[in-house]
Amino acid sequence: MIKTFVYRVFLGGVVAYLASASTTGFAALLYSENWESGSIDAADWTKWGYPDSVLQSGGNVIGNHSLDPNGDSSYLSGLVSTNTLTLSAGLRLSVDAYIEAASSWSELSFGLANTTAVTPTNVHLTHLAAITIDADTQGSASPPEDNYKFYTKFQGSGGSQTVYPLAASGLTPTSVFDGWHSYTYDFMQNGSAQVLVDDVLAFETAAGLFDYGVDNSFALVFSGRSYSSTVNLYDSISVYQVPEAAALPLLLLGSLTLLLFRRRR
Repeated sequence: MIKTFVYRVFLGGVVAYLASASTTGFAALLYSENWESGSIDAADWTKWGYPDSVLQSGGNVIGNHSLDPNGDSSYLSGLVSTNTLTLSAGLRLSVDAYIEAASSWSELSFGLANTTAVTPTNVHLTHLAAITIDADTQGSASPPEDNYKFYTKFQGSGGSQTVYPLAASGLTPTSVFDGWHSYTYDFMQNGSAQVLVDDVLAFETAAGLFDYGVDNSFALVFSGRSYSSTVNLYDSISVYQVPEAAALPLLLLGSLTLLLFRRRR
């Protein structure tokens, strides 16, 4: 969690204390998107797959518009960012997603890709880190509910890991069906990565999976498919850079100095 500092001024001096573990604190916002403009900006996003991704304005959308990746029964469709961002320790990606339980073709896959050249046939090969949710009972497993899937795949220079929800999280595939949920990727100083679902730690890799000198850039990718009246959605995308823990005391000192200076004036 990102720590933020709150200050209270007393006659005897200034007391700083940690107030919240779930806010953005000193993090720098690098990019955000919620599609409230009513259009998919071609300067920011490339559509891939068929049918094209579209914006929905009714049903379960957040605000006025949410992204429907709109893939069909044959292939995923989606968006990939036209530009890349720098991957480093302290990188945080947050996205809200909605997926419907269905009898056939209800799937979302989203996260970080190692290229901006994504297609329906290579999308799963391009992931640096991606959550996959399969919310349909289609398949050969018995009972049919065993066809549900909920996992995260990480691929860095240190190897590849497929991670399922931690037992302590209490999460199962059905935990995230038929409702909006927040998914947050955090990349750590030791080369590991975590995913939080609704602020609960759900997935975690081993240390050293990512070498930020090698795995140093990424594109954003959001994909999915659905069938008939099923509509799956994305919204509220934010990318932050969080300062390393070692830098927080300096940021705190600077903030306290500024606070005292303003108070004296």
